[in-house]
Amino acid sequence: MRTKFFQAMDHMVLKAMELGLPDSFEASYVEAEPLDYYLEASEVRFGLEGRQWANLLATPADHHIPVTLRTPLGLVSSRLKLTPAQRSDAPIIFCHHGLGQRPFDFVGRYFVRPILTGEAHIISLQAPFHWRMRDPIQTGFSSLAHLHQMLAGSVVIMEALRQALPPAPLLTVGLSLGGIITLLHQGYYGGAA
Repeated sequence: MRTKFFQAMDHMVLKAMELGLPDSFEASYVEAEPLDYYLEASEVRFGLEGRQWANLLATPADHHIPVTLRTPLGLVSSRLKLTPAQRSDAPIIFCHHGLGQRPFDFVGRYFVRPILTGEAHIISLQAPFHWRMRDPIQTGFSSLAHLHQMLAGSVVIMEALRQALPPAPLLTVGLSLGGIITLLHQGYYGGAA
C-alpha cells in the first residue's frame, strides 16, 4: 500500500514538472556551468545567532535554523530543523525531502522520528528554492544554472553541517530529489552512509 502511494506521488510530481517546466530551462543548457562550479562557488552560513551546535544538540527542543548561501546566482536562503536526541553524543541523521515536498521536514517527521524518537539527532534540510510549492519548478528549473544551484546548494549545506557538528556516527537519508542529493553528497564528499 505504502509503495503504491509513493509511486503515485512520484508520478504526480513528474506530471507536474512536465506541465509546468519553464520554456527557459531547455534553452539554458548552452551557457550553464557544470555542477562542480556551483559546489565550489557556494558558501554556507548558518544563522546560529551565537549558539553552538553542541549546545543545540544538548537542548531538548526543536531548533529552526536559517541558512544563507552565497552563490553565483546571488544570496539563496534555506533552513534546517534540528530535533535533538535524548543524549548529546547520539548518532546524527540528515533527512532530505523530495521535490516540492511539504513540509520540508516530511522525511524526518514521518519516517525517521516515529522509529527513532530520542535515539538519534534528526536534522531536516530544506533545499534551495523550496519555500513555496511552485518554487522548485518556477525557480529551481527556470534554468540549468538554477537546477545546478539547487542541487549544489543542498550538497554544500550537508557538507558544511557535517563539518560543523561534533564527531558522531552520521546517516543521510532522502526521498526522491532528497535521495539524489544524498547520493551526490556521498559521491563528492563521502563520509556519510
